[in-house]
Amino acid sequence: MIKGLKKLKVNIIIDLALLVLLALMAGIGFLIKQVLVSGAKQNLIYGTNIHLEFLGLDRHQWGSIHLIVSIVFIVLIAVHVLLHWDVILCILNKMIPNKWKRYSLIAAIALTSTTFFCGPFFVSAQMDNHKNYYRNRIEHTTNYDTVENSTYLINKTRNNTQNSNSTHIKQSSSEARFETNGKQTIEELSALHSIPADYICKQLQIPLSSKDQRLGRLRKKYGFTMTEVSSAIASYKHQQ
Repeated sequence: MIKGLKKLKVNIIIDLALLVLLALMAGIGFLIKQVLVSGAKQNLIYGTNIHLEFLGLDRHQWGSIHLIVSIVFIVLIAVHVLLHWDVILCILNKMIPNKWKRYSLIAAIALTSTTFFCGPFFVSAQMDNHKNYYRNRIEHTTNYDTVENSTYLINKTRNNTQNSNSTHIKQSSSEARFETNGKQTIEELSALHSIPADYICKQLQIPLSSKDQRLGRLRKKYGFTMTEVSSAIASYKHQQ
């Protein structure tokens, strides 16, 4: 009786924890989607050179918290299932009398869950043409109202100005020497080419706090191109 009472208390605690974690996961999801907006939408709403944060964390840091909460949730779900395993088996026995069908269903659920959870560790991202990405973004942003279109044109003018300034430093040959990729961070580029990280951030007009994030993620967030990154490095080297 005492053992059964303790198990009941544990079950109640786990159920309440699962409810809180589920609400937290949903809340963080809404926060990232509705408040800490990304990329072009952020530029259209707030203009350029804006870094959105909530409680001192940006959307990517909140995304990391969301992942941690999700893992804890999965662990508690597994514990919950183990504690109720006898009940689950009893119900399945009544629902599916056939032994092999019952075992097949359990195996299918276990395999599917494992695939969903572990699958991202064994897949790679699809590479999309960078020019097509910006073409699609332009088509998308032109659907906004007149004020937002004006903001987009300002941003586009800013990028064109940066590109034209970069061409005055023999950009084509220098960029080939300082080729970059989306997996690198500004800190890594700073150490690799002996360039201050704050200089690169200033040229790309992004906050210095983002120097430890991958360029591929920052590119989508702030709208610069990998060519502009190479141009910033070439510009610094040209001044030396």
